[in-house]
Amino acid sequence: MSQPSSGSSGHLQWLLLALLPIILFAVLYGLPVYQLFRGSLDRFDPITGASSAFQFDFYTKFLTDSFYLGVLWRTIRISLMITVICAVAGYPISYFIARTESRFRTFMLIVLIVPMVTSPVVIAYGWLIILGTKGIVNDTLIGLGLVDSPVKLVFREFTLVLGLVYANCAFMIFAVSASLRSLDWNLVLASRSLGASGRRAFMAIVLPLSLPGLAAGSLIVFSLSMSAYAVPALVAGPQVKVMSVLIYQQGMSLLNWPFAACMSVILVVCTTGILSGWRGLEMLNGALARRRSIAADGGN
Repeated sequence: MSQPSSGSSGHLQWLLLALLPIILFAVLYGLPVYQLFRGSLDRFDPITGASSAFQFDFYTKFLTDSFYLGVLWRTIRISLMITVICAVAGYPISYFIARTESRFRTFMLIVLIVPMVTSPVVIAYGWLIILGTKGIVNDTLIGLGLVDSPVKLVFREFTLVLGLVYANCAFMIFAVSASLRSLDWNLVLASRSLGASGRRAFMAIVLPLSLPGLAAGSLIVFSLSMSAYAVPALVAGPQVKVMSVLIYQQGMSLLNWPFAACMSVILVVCTTGILSGWRGLEMLNGALARRRSIAADGGN
């Protein structure tokens, strides 16, 4: 009886190891998405409700209506804006956390964990209290004589961005700081000993080697911002609609579950498409960097 080769045995072991995650992914992610897609093809009548069907009318309605496309574009634009702000604001904090050994680091970590374990509803109400007409900001502005009457700060896009940056920035900081702490800082010392300035060492060594953490943090923040509901619903209100609020209104207020499922599928497709494109650019950049490195080694 022939024995399987070591290569075949290795492939079988990897296949068995991958089997459980594949099954879990199919049950916990694939099945709900399929049910969502199937439900989006049903028919809806305001009197009788949803009924089983196989039609793409709601997709046609969404993709041909400038209002719905505008809400989708606003959701993507705000999510990208929040991701960029979190990256720019979070990187210096990540750098400090990764490099410092003081006891202040523990305090900062505790402060960063607070928004991660706090309910988004509590975060939203907190911002409403701070930015409301009788909030701390307006009281301060009036007290300093900068304005005569309260400024409308809530129910605006600015407030939505501020609330989501506060809620999601910690995910970016932890991802980047983990990448920075695993960096071999002897490379920086070597470059400085060879005459490189601090800025040049940072741009040539620290920033490129921390890009994986920056990319991971960006993916997390972007996906969380695309699907956020409580903060947009409470601090942005009906004036600044995003996809999650629109889906909730269609499903819970109008009971139009097929259209809500249709918009959910479109949101999932857009989020997955953007994240996949993002990941593809990372892989392409890595492949080009390896090719340049091989070419440089060949030249030497």
